[in-house]
Amino acid sequence: MRKEINVETWYRKDHFEFFSKFDEPFYGITAKVDCTKTYNTAKDKGHSFFLSYLHKSLVAVNRTVQFRYYC
Repeated sequence: MRKEINVETWYRKDHFEFFSKFDEPFYGITAKVDCTKTYNTAKDKGHSFFLSYLHKSLVAVNRTVQFRYYC
């Protein structure tokens, strides 16, 4: 569900203004994650490991409110 954010009253206004001035205001991270349990469960049930790990990743990301913002 999309909701327009009023930048003037937004508690993250300072962060937005700082990063919006960058040519590419994006960043990425890399982390090692043990997916053994998900892999084994997917294979035992005949499911796609890719779809299983993608679903679990998106569930985890969506638990963080700031990751749900869409620009």
